[in-house]
Amino acid sequence: MLLAALLLAAGAAASATTSPDDPDGTLRHNDLPVPTSIDEIAERLGDDPILVESVLGNGATAQARDRIRAVTDQSTLDVPVYVVMTALVPALNESDPAGDLAIRLHSRLGDGVYVVALSEGVIGLEAWGVPDELGLSAARYDALEAGHRYVDSERGLSTPAIVEMMATIAAAGPPWAYDDATVEQIASDPANWRPDTDRSDDTDGARTPGGRAMLATVAFLGTFLLGLRLVLWARSRGGSAIPATGPTVTDHANLRATAESALDRLVTRLRRVPSSERADAALHDRAAAETLLAAVDGPDRLAPDDKDGTRHLVGVLVLARAGLHELDDRRRGSDPGPYRPCFFNPLHGRATATIDFGRGGSALAVHACTSCRHAIARDRTPSAFVGGPTGLLGGRPQPYYTEDGLFADTAYGSTGTDFASDVIAAAGRKERSR
Repeated sequence: MLLAALLLAAGAAASATTSPDDPDGTLRHNDLPVPTSIDEIAERLGDDPILVESVLGNGATAQARDRIRAVTDQSTLDVPVYVVMTALVPALNESDPAGDLAIRLHSRLGDGVYVVALSEGVIGLEAWGVPDELGLSAARYDALEAGHRYVDSERGLSTPAIVEMMATIAAAGPPWAYDDATVEQIASDPANWRPDTDRSDDTDGARTPGGRAMLATVAFLGTFLLGLRLVLWARSRGGSAIPATGPTVTDHANLRATAESALDRLVTRLRRVPSSERADAALHDRAAAETLLAAVDGPDRLAPDDKDGTRHLVGVLVLARAGLHELDDRRRGSDPGPYRPCFFNPLHGRATATIDFGRGGSALAVHACTSCRHAIARDRTPSAFVGGPTGLLGGRPQPYYTEDGLFADTAYGSTGTDFASDVIAAAGRKERSR
């Protein structure tokens, strides 16, 4: 089954130039024209599964191509690993061109892992014919989170570096995981960071401690007001204003397996650590995660509208990652703050900045991943988590944060609230109401 997942980084701006050897004005690379259609890309990939053009290079395109090829040549998968880094071509979905291209390439080339980076949009990862596609996505996010501690937070990793990371994880095969040494080697090299000119100036003011703490108020009142403001903002501005034209719909079985695996890792890790404030915080996260997991199979879910438990399972994964974050000595050494997921899609992993979301008096300070932050800064639409259709705006699938209930009200802790405490409090209220 297809996993549609968007990578935590915006695609670099196109920088292709016409070579003097091209009198007709055709862009060329490696003595071949840069592909200008989906069919041309598919034809090139049929001859060579690695298509890395200078339009998305960082000044070292050949080196990036060689590194990626060296990794994919060692793949243990039964299907190819295709890597595409090229200019945007016509006729692709505007909200998710990379994901759309991967789907179209799959129809032409068959099963495989497709890592796609275009000159516009976010980097896409899609997989067919491999087990546990969601686990592959989770490993990708975990690797990027681990890389944060080595990278200049103002710049982030370059597109070739992120693609190399993803190709490395895919080629290693299941069980999907990242290698600490490889992540450190890629992320700690300043040559693999985005250039200074690629910074987003629109969010500088939101990186202050005051901005990050803006909504860290009394838990119940803060989360209630947040949920109310989100719903009113969505209803007042109509469906076209909801920033979720590229929704992510998760596969329930894979999501559950990934969430339970993360929780198991937290339980195992807690058995090995001495008592401390951080261990206590991780235990609190574990208790809340287990509460949500029990509610998935129990008669009373904490959000009654979550019919299949998808929103609960996302909460389990967020809380398990939060607990593991508390116990990660290396990460905590350089980043003492608690784990905050991406507001727009908690499956995107850990947020990298705080931004203002909304307009005028309805603007909110929320935590966002690099991909969604850049989308908002460029007035584009982020890929929001959608747990299923709701009746809020014409019955169409809507972002989770436009709904009513626990998960919209708390935004999974991405607005500065204590998500674990909110979950345990909600479970207590549910128990008392019986």
